Amino acid sequence: MSKQVPAATPHRSALAAALSAAWLLLAAPIVQAEFILFPSLTATEHSGLNPHPDVHHSSHVQKQSELKAELDLFYSADKDRLRLLAEVLVTPDHTSAERLQAGWFATPETTLWIGRHHSPLGYWNTQFHHGTYLQTSIKRPAISGFDDHGGVLPSHLSGLLVEGARTLENDAAIDYAFSFGAATRQTSDGRLAAFDLFDPHSGPHKLGSVLRLGYRPDATATDVAGLFLGYSTIPSALASVREIRQTIAGAFFNREQGRWRWIGELFGVRNDLDQTTGNARSTFVNANLQGEYEWRRDWTLYGRAENTFGDRSGAYLMHFSGFVKERYLLGVRHELTRNQALKLELSDVHVMGDSYVQFGLQWSAALP
Repeated sequence: MSKQVPAATPHRSALAAALSAAWLLLAAPIVQAEFILFPSLTATEHSGLNPHPDVHHSSHVQKQSELKAELDLFYSADKDRLRLLAEVLVTPDHTSAERLQAGWFATPETTLWIGRHHSPLGYWNTQFHHGTYLQTSIKRPAISGFDDHGGVLPSHLSGLLVEGARTLENDAAIDYAFSFGAATRQTSDGRLAAFDLFDPHSGPHKLGSVLRLGYRPDATATDVAGLFLGYSTIPSALASVREIRQTIAGAFFNREQGRWRWIGELFGVRNDLDQTTGNARSTFVNANLQGEYEWRRDWTLYGRAENTFGDRSGAYLMHFSGFVKERYLLGVRHELTRNQALKLELSDVHVMGDSYVQFGLQWSAALP
């Protein structure tokens, strides 16, 4: 009980403020609104070594197929200087409110948000949401995976988010984002669980914060390079761990030139674990680089390499058996229509204690 009391009040305040602002927007005439459906259907098949063979056989190759359907609903509405943003992800297994934010345009270049939002870690987490049509590839880099979908870092925070930009005299711009609020908790099976606005008492949550700075040489272009720094306290329900204090620092860039595009991220992560048997430290570095080439107007070729170094103790990552420590992939994306895409992807994947080759085929869209 004592662990939940300090974080309960700001959580309820964030929820009340977000829902109050949402009510004001919906009760008044809306000046501008946008509603987009992002459906996707993904088929994957992979074969690899079985890391747990029975006593009568050595490791052998296993094949596994999966078909997954998702629908991401994105809605935003503006009323004067207020904005409401909501994102809901629907799958056959569950429905979750991934984002619910109420924003105020403090200045033409600065927006203050309150509610559940994507933390400004790296590039992927701020540029692409759960609608996979927006990203060229089928899969995100594992380090930028969403926390409530098997990710290893807090990708959602519930609280305050400040976003903005400052234009410089040479037509360049400095982007900035600061997030502060309820971070994730670790469940008894080792997974991360983000704070649930609609069930604030689902488990203990403590505070986290992220600062992100980016530099754009041309304020009107998408090229950007920047740095980010984050810190979170993660309560744990594992029998052997009480709490994890996680520090994240890194850099990112997005570069477009002609038919080429390059996206890169570098993460340095330190986890200080308060265990029942004493304190432990786990550190690792993750890097990913994706290259894209627009072969023709409606065809894009792409590839990505991602790798994780360190964490020799395994004290943190050992609890995420599905985390992709190393992956090399090649893919092609074809624009079927102006708002539908078909992607094919082949990847060599190394997870904790296993490796396999995976083939993926995905149809995705942005409707209407």
